[in-house]
Amino acid sequence: MLNRMSVAVALLLVLVTCAASSSPPTTRLDSGTIQGYHNDGVDIYRGVPYASPPVGTLRFKNAIPPLNWTGHRDTTTDGAACPQRCKLPAAACPPTQDESCLYLNVFVPALSSSSKDRTLLPILFWIHGGDYYQGYGGGLLYDGTSLASNENVIVVSINYRLGALGFLYSGPNPKTQFTGNYGISDQQEALRWVQRNAKAFGGNPDQVTIFGQSAGGESVGTLLNMASSKGLFSKAIAQSFPVGFPLREAAAAPVSKLCIPFVVAVVNHFLNLCFLFLPHSSLPPPFFSPSFFHQSFTKVVAKDAGCDVSSPYETCMMNLTWEEVLAGAIKAETNVVAELGTFLDLFQPYGPTAGTPELPYQLMEGFLSGDALDLPLILGSVRQEGMIFIYEAFSKPVARAEEDALLVAIFGLKDIEKVLKQYPRNPAHYKDLRNHTVRRHCLLLLLDCVDW
Repeated sequence: MLNRMSVAVALLLVLVTCAASSSPPTTRLDSGTIQGYHNDGVDIYRGVPYASPPVGTLRFKNAIPPLNWTGHRDTTTDGAACPQRCKLPAAACPPTQDESCLYLNVFVPALSSSSKDRTLLPILFWIHGGDYYQGYGGGLLYDGTSLASNENVIVVSINYRLGALGFLYSGPNPKTQFTGNYGISDQQEALRWVQRNAKAFGGNPDQVTIFGQSAGGESVGTLLNMASSKGLFSKAIAQSFPVGFPLREAAAAPVSKLCIPFVVAVVNHFLNLCFLFLPHSSLPPPFFSPSFFHQSFTKVVAKDAGCDVSSPYETCMMNLTWEEVLAGAIKAETNVVAELGTFLDLFQPYGPTAGTPELPYQLMEGFLSGDALDLPLILGSVRQEGMIFIYEAFSKPVARAEEDALLVAIFGLKDIEKVLKQYPRNPAHYKDLRNHTVRRHCLLLLLDCVDW
């Protein structure tokens, strides 16, 4: 009788243990409880809100913490991606998108959330690339299961606002104007979320490493150049980070007219390009500053979205659907006239704005002056990664005369001889100098573009 009872108790214990191990993982956050799923030794939580939806009155505003909820929130599928026209391979494009998109995914080695005697694990915080107008933190491409399992770390991957909704700048007044850098604000809010909730997953808030690629790598550099990032992370890894690429400027008051005379535009174009890589003290007067064109570009977006830009247009932009804003942004991003003063912005129409209270300097200036956060940093790049940008921008062969014009536009007339001496042309390639263009322009922006 005792033997039968012992066997029954043993079987019951096995059943209870199996049931416990197969039950979905749950974690209590500061905003509510989430319920995920288990896969390959990793507890996975997808579509976790880290900020309030940036809709309605919160459009074109900095991110704020999420609203609380009751009960168990299902977090087994990716949240919607931020509005975009995705031109990446299909596997890297989001299946759904919406303006309510500030979600993140968390991948936790299973033992870290169940062992009471665990050591708090380091956290890897991933910022996706996509030139600030496409991509998302979910899907197969950014599945952190293997990384979490193999390296015994917690992996966090985030969405952040993109394109016009994430980066438009119209002026410095946050009450009536678009102050830009909303996508970077999202990244900081996600990092604050990690600081508040790291220990709930068994993570160490003092061991957070941010890492990103391309626009994600530039985001890493941007966060390092913001004093408000202090204490949010302890280390950084920037992959394919174009550290020498000039950000848009916000150094002057808004202009009053969208259309400027062509001659003035050309003069401004060459004045700005000659001063583009010099310190702020060497910049021309405010009327000719890059912000003149930056805010003109914002007006072009508003006009293409259907707003009357003869008067303040911010209220109109606030009342549009996100689809209308996206349509205007897509139309404006290739507007050459709007970018006359800052030619390189054609390669990155949306992105962080320098010269603002939160980001006072260009990234290179911040690093060289020592104003950037003094934290361990790893920089890396891959071979030939700049080729796609040149061949995307110039689908047809670039002749010698065309490349000369590019030299003037980007580096200024006085520097052509120096540049060509450093990167001589091969006469055999005079009919198509795109590979030479890749080598020179990208390496000067500190990108590893082509293997020679």
